[in-house]
Amino acid sequence: MSETAINSASTAALASARASSRVCVRLHPQLPVMVIPEGVAAQLEIDINPAPVPNTKPWLRGVLNLRGNLVPVFDVGLWHGLPASDSNRALVVDPGPSALAVLCAETPTLGVVKSGGEVNASDPLLSIASRRYEGVDGVLYELDLPAWVARVGERLAGRESSQQAVNVT
Repeated sequence: MSETAINSASTAALASARASSRVCVRLHPQLPVMVIPEGVAAQLEIDINPAPVPNTKPWLRGVLNLRGNLVPVFDVGLWHGLPASDSNRALVVDPGPSALAVLCAETPTLGVVKSGGEVNASDPLLSIASRRYEGVDGVLYELDLPAWVARVGERLAGRESSQQAVNVT
């Protein structure tokens, strides 16, 4: 094999590895790992101390002041009926005036995604996930926070009939 062929094969392999490497985060110890969608800006805030907001649901843990922007902090696990998280880390999505944050149980890592498909209607994580992937370490879900925020709005407006706890085994 010529040096040119080896270099092009190496470049193709590197490009393939990059295409399947994604930022992953676990939002709650009892929830599966979530994949951050491509093109979504996110940052990790550590040692957070959100200011509580009176008269709100317990899964709205409070707000952070990030560079003059008030950012709501949500506990996705608690929203799904799991025990409250004691995490002091939050993943801030879309940093800026329209930012929101979710508590995360672990520091985000780089994960390898092998293949994926749509989340089916019976999946308990449908409210926060748009896609389901097979990863090197098991099943991964793509985080869909805009859809989740819409679901939160439906629940608060009384248009959602009941909350179902997530049963993740």
